[in-house]
Amino acid sequence: MSCTKDTPIPYLDEDGAWRLDDIENIYKKYSHKPQKIKVLSFDKDNDVDWTTPSAILRHKLGASKKILKITTQHGRSVEVTEDHSVFIIDQKTADIVPKAAGEITIDDYIVSTNHIPKSSILTYIDVVDYFKTKNAYISNFSLKNIKEIKNRDYASQYKSRNALPIKYLNQFDLDKEHIEVGISQSNKIPARIPVNEKLCRLLGYFMAEGSYQNGLILSFNKSEVDLIEDTIEISKKLFNTTPSVNINQHNCAQVEIQSKNLEIVFREVFNIRKGAKNKRIPNILFHVNDKCIKSFVYGYTKGDGSIRILKDNTNRIDVTSVSKDLLNDFQYLLSMIGISASYYRRNKSSIDKEIKGTVTSNNENFTLCFSGYVYQNKTIINKNSKDRNNFADQIPLLPIFRKYISVSKDQQVISKKRLEKYVITDNKLHALVTGDLSFLKVRDIEELEYSSDEYVYDFSVPGKENFYGGFLGLFLHNTMGEGGAIITDNPLIHKSIRSFRDWGRD
Repeated sequence: MSCTKDTPIPYLDEDGAWRLDDIENIYKKYSHKPQKIKVLSFDKDNDVDWTTPSAILRHKLGASKKILKITTQHGRSVEVTEDHSVFIIDQKTADIVPKAAGEITIDDYIVSTNHIPKSSILTYIDVVDYFKTKNAYISNFSLKNIKEIKNRDYASQYKSRNALPIKYLNQFDLDKEHIEVGISQSNKIPARIPVNEKLCRLLGYFMAEGSYQNGLILSFNKSEVDLIEDTIEISKKLFNTTPSVNINQHNCAQVEIQSKNLEIVFREVFNIRKGAKNKRIPNILFHVNDKCIKSFVYGYTKGDGSIRILKDNTNRIDVTSVSKDLLNDFQYLLSMIGISASYYRRNKSSIDKEIKGTVTSNNENFTLCFSGYVYQNKTIINKNSKDRNNFADQIPLLPIFRKYISVSKDQQVISKKRLEKYVITDNKLHALVTGDLSFLKVRDIEELEYSSDEYVYDFSVPGKENFYGGFLGLFLHNTMGEGGAIITDNPLIHKSIRSFRDWGRD
């Protein structure tokens, strides 16, 4: 499958860190060293894991080909060339098979996943390196660091004040020392920050309600006492900083964490940008345990989401933003804890609104929603009483399954957990319902305008021949570079390719 240049692809970089970027940018950075990264693929047992690609491919679309946008239920989508394949579940055999995008119909179910594996788990973050280029000082340092300072008067002052310029910090062990760091003589913060549920809740609160102003400002309704108190407690516990709370005339409680050092961490370590349209989920959240992810979801949705009771007595949580990129990040994160949210675009309002004292423009916004969860003990808890309400657990009720279980002929999907015990004697079907794959019905197929001179892109993944990407996430079938650039470390292959033609390189 060749996909358009702005197709988002999750991958692990050369340091094993989570990244989510457009495939064109990945090509530019890694086309000559594809072995440095890993992409998501599923194997013959339907298990999803990180795999090293052998090549990153590119070719021009050409005048004879079309680009199709395939959208599934839940709003997931991908833009691909018409003659390349997507993975579907064969409704006669229950096999996972490729099918040309131009032949896809609204009766097909495309393969996805809600079981993205974590590559590594962070338990703490060391921030010393982020302060080395600043006018920063260290406290609680080992006296070994002042022995080489030639001016002994300065050395004596640093010792007595417990404040060492960071440029002199050469010997330290954060496993044993409780070093603090900060610019100038400001209130310092720990040089090692624990990655736990408290931190992830604070990240959620700030992503939803935060801004920068000589530190962090989080805006809550004054009635949200639990969120205000939790923010204060986290700030004290993790950063040795006591926030102030100011109530304005709009009943808005502003929790001010007056710490330029913490602002540096949120801007440069967590990479949280200013402006609602620019915010993205911090990459560290893709390297935390399930409890931490749920704590972040709690913090974000309590601050910026809404919860409602549906007719079947389940709960629905909405996550709304003006940024599609943020919601795309959000679903990839939810896919690490088995949640498949539905995406939709909200109509643009003609009237500006005032929220917590701030007038908001009528920008177009977007929503992810998922059901079956409630807020409890500062996290989200699954309260689905029936597995069939869990979209991530559903599978099309194919004719082959009806041989094992008796259900209504009008029923179109069934819970994999419910089906599992009935197909345990069939190895193929059992692997299908116990594997990591999900199946989403096609909702729409649309032809897009795309210049014939534009490049389309692909990965080659040996042994699996698939990779994961697109908006909210679908599995894409790779090809071997028809008309495209093949990137390899093998000089003989390079020589052979060059002897035929320029396969799309500049």
